[in-house]
Order: sequence, then structure tokens, then C-alpha cells
Amino acid sequence: MIPLAIAGMLGFICGLLASVLQLTGGSAVTVGLIAAVVSAGAALASIVGVRAERGEITIVALLRAGLAATLAVFLYAGMLAFLRDGKPLI
Repeated sequence: MIPLAIAGMLGFICGLLASVLQLTGGSAVTVGLIAAVVSAGAALASIVGVRAERGEITIVALLRAGLAATLAVFLYAGMLAFLRDGKPLI
């Protein structure tokens, strides 16, 4: 639960920041990648100290990191589209 909260907060805050600063091109992509990497790192940190088989830990770590990074990127892209570009989400 915590990694998804961090991913949601990062996607929202980074999207808001990039929209307010009117970032485009490489700088907008860089901010999105930073949000994804930090979210994935938080998800990977959440499995430290878990007692389970090595294979299970690896699978869970990859799933958590992928989900957190995807959530952050989609929230970031949605904030950019809605706030910076003025496009409706649906």
C-alpha cells in the first residue's frame, strides 16, 4: 500500500510541477522518468526483510516496482495532458 501511495503522490506532484512550469520535450520526459525511478525504488525498498523464498521475493519485487512506476507515469501524463495542454481526460 505504501509504495502505491508514494507513486501516486510523485505522479501528482511531478505532473503539477511540470504543468505549472510549462515543461516540454526532454525536460518533461526527465521529470517523468525521475518520478518512475523513485517510485520503483520505494516499491523495491518495501520488500526488504521479508522472509520468503528467493524466487517469490523476486517476482513480488518486480511486480511492485512495475506497478508503482506505471502508476506514477500514468498520473504524471494525465496531469500534463489535463493541466498543461488543457485536454479532457475522457
